[in-house]
Amino acid sequence: MMKNLFKIVVTVWLISLFAGSVFAVNSSIDRMMDEMSIWLIDNPEDRSIQNLINNFCVKVWDSKWIYDDKYFDANQSVFLSVLCKNVWYTQQYNIYNNFMLKTGFNQFGISEYNADTRLDNCNYSTTNMNACDLSKHLPKIFDQIANDYFNIKQADLYGVDSVSQGVKNEDLANNFSKHYFVWLEMCDPDDDYYDQTCRDLKNYMQWAKKLLKKTKVINFEELSNLQDIDCINDFDQNILYCGLIGDELKPDQSFLNVIYNEYMWYRLFVAYYSFNIKDSIYFADPFYTSSTERIDSNNERFLSFEQKIISTRWAISIAIRSLSEISSSFPLHIGFLMYQEDANMFMKELAKIYAPIRTLYDKLRNVQIAE
Repeated sequence: MMKNLFKIVVTVWLISLFAGSVFAVNSSIDRMMDEMSIWLIDNPEDRSIQNLINNFCVKVWDSKWIYDDKYFDANQSVFLSVLCKNVWYTQQYNIYNNFMLKTGFNQFGISEYNADTRLDNCNYSTTNMNACDLSKHLPKIFDQIANDYFNIKQADLYGVDSVSQGVKNEDLANNFSKHYFVWLEMCDPDDDYYDQTCRDLKNYMQWAKKLLKKTKVINFEELSNLQDIDCINDFDQNILYCGLIGDELKPDQSFLNVIYNEYMWYRLFVAYYSFNIKDSIYFADPFYTSSTERIDSNNERFLSFEQKIISTRWAISIAIRSLSEISSSFPLHIGFLMYQEDANMFMKELAKIYAPIRTLYDKLRNVQIAE
């Protein structure tokens, strides 16, 4: 009962925290866009998707925002790094460039080749990108980034924060057991009492390592090798490292800040993009020639983005709930495996003495009967 209550409380707290922050992000987007004057590209001749992205990146790149102890920094958004690096003429240096496995649209599988010209409609160097449907492609980028974040956090819940070959699964299992069962070193080489639980726990450690090795956007090994970062006092200096690896004081809140930061800039760009294309004859695929067709095409992209934003919020909430359940239930699972081994060991030992005790019991009950 207490276990279920704890899970419910943690789950509701995390989801409500995310939902509250999402509400704050959404309510602040209009104000931020007004302050940064990025609502609209005024010159009709400049109204292309390429210039739309370029204008956004120029305006927001150095923007920072603090709300309710949450840090939002455009320069520390992996999503913006990918978006702006592929389009922005002045490609500024991003602090995460060294920790990214993918940076180009083509690496994310984003391309639309024109059958007539054989040009990639999503390549800013050869086209104005008007035929590139960002409502279809940008969610691919955000989803892969968010998936990496949740995989890294899940591995952290298992106590795995390294993919180095020098870090043995036995050591990771012992660190985990000493954290939750302070009296116990699960995989003690001199004591195989919990041998099966040790093997099971090492398998979990190996599986968690695979999660870290299979990240698609974040180079976890490079990120984890960072040194001398004070996440308690300088969290805002490296949100990604502190949110995923380094902050041991408030790990859950720090992790959520990483998610908030990505969602914030992703949502801001979607709002900006949607505002510009909705009911507009500009920014449309040149395949459509009439004004009605161009407006309909843009509105389809607008509605597609709106639906995917809803799906993204739902998926993040579900993922957060899953992490909260792992956080509370996995140590209990290991504890029950230990209990199962204790019970099996007890039954094996009991079998050795049960028959003599049973025989003695019968004799004591019938001690006056001559045989």
